[in-house]
Amino acid sequence: MKKIILILFTCSMLFGQNVFDEFQAESSNALKLYHQKEFSYALKRFEKLSHQAPENPEFHFYIGLCHLELKEYNESLMAFDRVLILDPLHVRVRLEIARVYFETESYFLANEEINRVLKSNIPQDVRKNVLRFKENVEKKMSKSFFTGGVSVGVAYDSNANNDIGNTNFLVPSFNITIPGDEEKSDTALISSLYLNHIYDFGEKDSWMIDNTFIAYSKLNRHITSNNIALFSITSKPTYVAKNYKIGLPLTLDHIYLAGEYYTRIFYVGPEVNYILDKSSMVIGSLKYKRTSYNNSNDLDSKGYIADIKYKKAFNQTNPLLLMLSTTYEDSSKVRGARTDVDFDSLLYKVEVSKELFSKTMGSISYAYLDKNFDQTDLSFLTKREDKQDIYSLSFLYKLSKDMSINARGSYIEQDSNHGPFTYDKKTISISFFKSF
Repeated sequence: MKKIILILFTCSMLFGQNVFDEFQAESSNALKLYHQKEFSYALKRFEKLSHQAPENPEFHFYIGLCHLELKEYNESLMAFDRVLILDPLHVRVRLEIARVYFETESYFLANEEINRVLKSNIPQDVRKNVLRFKENVEKKMSKSFFTGGVSVGVAYDSNANNDIGNTNFLVPSFNITIPGDEEKSDTALISSLYLNHIYDFGEKDSWMIDNTFIAYSKLNRHITSNNIALFSITSKPTYVAKNYKIGLPLTLDHIYLAGEYYTRIFYVGPEVNYILDKSSMVIGSLKYKRTSYNNSNDLDSKGYIADIKYKKAFNQTNPLLLMLSTTYEDSSKVRGARTDVDFDSLLYKVEVSKELFSKTMGSISYAYLDKNFDQTDLSFLTKREDKQDIYSLSFLYKLSKDMSINARGSYIEQDSNHGPFTYDKKTISISFFKSF
């Protein structure tokens, strides 16, 4: 009888040890999945573990972290609340609650949680990180935000004047053949300044004013007649809600060519940003455009631009970003008899971006432009039609949080039924950018 009892005791001990080992292995696997950023799979494992050990606060803590990484904020807060019920002194969970509030733009609540953490006894290095977090939260609590950036670089254009090269074209109205102009390459110094100021009237579901100023210049080495300077200012009243933003931007551009005032362009119209889900959004706009030239009133035009973009992120750990866009423009002259002002155009574009290496982002894009003019050209006796293919490749390397090197190359090929407007070109640019 004693032998039987001893055998049963030994079996129960071995069985209990096996169950414990399986439990430990399941916990290790769940943590491994979390650190590999497989948050959906880790969440299922931690939920299973929490059912087996409902009094363990760490399982509920990691459930909350997984929901937070998946942008499931309500579920995250519920899990963190369970942690505090089981362990009211759990400091780390209050930081994560503050993070939830920060990401959902509830900055006052985030600041309250941070203040609770700072009142507790935490290591000095942790306190420094919490204070930095608090500084970011307090910046967001401010109603006024100012950001900006400067860029300087060099550019190369294989066909700076968009000439057609050694190609002859026929002028039907005179029945003569005219040789095209030689292509001329050039290099240029390019620079830009970006300033942005936002005044936010409240934390959530409220209005804000977004003001932007942009200055851009391109100084060519040889063809100085193509030197260009742009000054642009935009003021955009915007209503911000949970899943969408509606704005009414008003933009005024001033362009100078070869140091002289060339043209002024005014835009106004509604813009809508709508978040479809945690990985995709749609941006649409409709603008009225009015262009006025300084020395040639016959070029003055008015028209409309309709634009829609779709953005999608694939794979949360190292996302691949896809953007699809379509832009339609309808332009008509204000006065005069020119035939190169009235047109409609349709642009299609696809762009893919991805982090290629550490600190290095790459993107590739293709765009197709179909532009048709409404008036018959008196020299060519037909309506002009242009088709343009644009291929682009760009790289961004982050030197630090606020500095980067940007490189871009493009190939443009334009075909036209009017000889002088058929050309191709290659452009390359590299620039240094610093934000502030």
